[in-house]
This record gives sequence, structure tokens and C-alpha cells, in this order.
Amino acid sequence: HHGTAATYRKVLEYFKPRFTLGLTATPDRMDGDNILEEFKNVAHKLDLKTAVEIGELVAVRCIRIKTNVDLSQVRINGIKYYSQDLESRLFVPERNRLIVETYIKYAAGKKTVVFCASVKHAEEVASLFREQGIISAAVSGTSKPAERKSILDRYENGDINVLCACDLLNEGWDSPKTQVLFMARPTLSKTLYLQQLGRGMR
Repeated sequence: HHGTAATYRKVLEYFKPRFTLGLTATPDRMDGDNILEEFKNVAHKLDLKTAVEIGELVAVRCIRIKTNVDLSQVRINGIKYYSQDLESRLFVPERNRLIVETYIKYAAGKKTVVFCASVKHAEEVASLFREQGIISAAVSGTSKPAERKSILDRYENGDINVLCACDLLNEGWDSPKTQVLFMARPTLSKTLYLQQLGRGMR
């Protein structure tokens, strides 16, 4: 799905192969570009429902928790919520505590990823988990590479049970140990939602 981006297009145009194979789990791009212009023939498709039915992905059990957060005044930037508006609406102490309480009630002890609205939000939620004795860490694009690698390794193979993430683990990250996902941030993007959902279904 990156194939139509300007940077990737340069690479694809530089090489002159007889055959190019494109693979993606998210063919719908957020900017509306059509990857079929780059990869013209669709050899195989596997939608989420079919993948679950044949056992390639695990079935999802959803629990919806109402937080009574009003997003009607959050501005929209194209197809995204304006991040500063969104953070101000979601950074509510009661809502953040509810995330932790919900984990304790329904998913205690399970490896969990909490998708947060901002770096600050991720750090705050991770801190609230630690206050309850749950080993948790925040990761984001602002984390130093060595620190990020250590945290992800401790999550997959060690003592960290909850990862609070902001715009980092959406794609290209595989974690067989992950059992639970918290969508603690709203999104208008089907692509982003499916990417995040995929972190737990794999």
C-alpha cells in the first residue's frame, strides 16, 4: 500500500523488472490513491472474515465500553481528527482510569496493546497501569531506538504486560504473544483501524 507514495514510486520506477509482486494487508490507502494503478493484476484476495473462517486469523471478541466523550467539536483534518483537539478531549482522568479498570476486569495478566491518541496520552495511561502494579510501558516514534527495542523485547519475552502505543505499532510489527487490544483512540480511517486490529488477530 506504500507503492503509490512518491518516495516508493521513485524506487519502483528506478528498477525495470519483468515482474513486480506487491503484497499488502491494507489495500485501501488513507489518501485515496489506488494501488491497482501500480499493481494492475490482482492474483489473490483474502478478506478478514474469510481469513478467520479458514483459521489464518483468530476470531475477535469485542467489548465496548462507553466513556461519554464528546467528539463533536473535534476538528477534522482531511480524513483524520485534528490531533491536538483529539488529545484535549481524550485526556480525561476518569476515562484513562476506566481503561485500566477495564483491563483489570476483563484481561488481567494478558499481553495487551493500548492504542493511544498521543505520546502524552500513552505515557499517562502507562503510568496509571503501573500505579495498579501492572508492568506497563509507553512506546512511540519519539522513543529512542535502543529503548524502543528493549521495551518491545520485554513485552514479547519478558515482564511487560501492557504496551501503550502512539502511531508506532500500526504496521510492520508482529507479536504472537498479543492477546488483547484496546482502541483507546478513535479513528476515521478504515485502513488504520484494520492495521491496528491486525496486531491482535495474527
